[in-house]
Amino acid sequence: ALSAQDRGDRLAGIAADSWGVDYGLIDSESKLVAPARHHRAAEQSFVDLAHQRVSREKAYRRTGIIDLAINTCFQLMRDSQQGLLVPGVRALLMPDLWTAWLGGEPGAERTIASTTGLLDWSTRDWDTELMAEWSIPTDVMFSLRDAGTSAGVLSSVLTTQLGIEYDVPVFRAPAHDTSSAFAAVTDPSDRAAVISCGTWALAGCVLPQPVLTNDAMNAGFTNEMSADGSALMVRNLSGTWLLDECIRAWAKDDGFTDISGFRSMLIASAMAEEVNVQGAIDCGHPDLITTTDMAKQLSQLYRDRFGAQDLDRAHIVRLILESLAASFAETVEQIRSVTGIPIDELVMIGGGSRIEPLVDLTRKTTALRSGQLPRGHEHREYRRPGGRFWIV
Repeated sequence: ALSAQDRGDRLAGIAADSWGVDYGLIDSESKLVAPARHHRAAEQSFVDLAHQRVSREKAYRRTGIIDLAINTCFQLMRDSQQGLLVPGVRALLMPDLWTAWLGGEPGAERTIASTTGLLDWSTRDWDTELMAEWSIPTDVMFSLRDAGTSAGVLSSVLTTQLGIEYDVPVFRAPAHDTSSAFAAVTDPSDRAAVISCGTWALAGCVLPQPVLTNDAMNAGFTNEMSADGSALMVRNLSGTWLLDECIRAWAKDDGFTDISGFRSMLIASAMAEEVNVQGAIDCGHPDLITTTDMAKQLSQLYRDRFGAQDLDRAHIVRLILESLAASFAETVEQIRSVTGIPIDELVMIGGGSRIEPLVDLTRKTTALRSGQLPRGHEHREYRRPGGRFWIV
């Protein structure tokens, strides 16, 4: 097969996006000075310390970000306490780090910056007052840049390695992958909720302005920036991570190497008519973020809620699917309650939308009934009076 270059095609540009929150500490040459931070190593103690200095309500009114231990702000507090944020050391969130390594000018793209808990919605700039309160040096973060702007060109080292004889522009995409995903399927004028279900499940909607009320905070909503600068009000839930962590451990125990086949078998067994669970657990529970034994943790949360005995594998998988669907439906109702918007459309995207039993359960819990696939569309559509359920 001919390569793009053999056909005479040219790269119009390159950009990077990634999950939110995580970052690397770099020197003046954009080289890491410490291992990149990962949210699964979060520590709750820094959330508690932050609350002692700035109330939870005040921080939320400024940043719109719910106080999860995984947040960049709390990880940077830990770095500061450990003496890592010395003069000359700066932080780049993961997609911004890749943009710099590709050859772009170091900078902080706004959609990914909005995941940190350090972006002030009123100024749309870094909240230096909060940073000072939390002992985070104000010069550790780079200047903010808008999505869609130029970052430079691909480095000469990479163009040489790729055999490219022309400059390749490097752009700043909406660097938070959730922002890019939501931008592909909806806009602030829609009365639609979106479920982006992958390792994390983000359920929410796009709004012209953030919702910074105590009701939104207490419902667990976080306000991040959309690709066009509007607000992405979402609830962070553990998504297919719950299922994949269980399957990974079970496959290792049983010596299975065909993970895909093993996964399909377990999902099929979980949906058997005789497999039932008493109810759902909260997929936003913090104990599901950093656990080293997912199956054990899920069983414990189930026992805590229903007083039931330990679950076998089929029942754990069924619990995951039922709980994800229930969490999605609850979030849609919370959106209606918090915003007053009559949500009448639901769009489901990501890897979770390829798990048919999860789609069916989500359809049922949101009271949507199935209909015919519109001719000429690659997605599936489910209709009910006054609303639609799309799987893209």
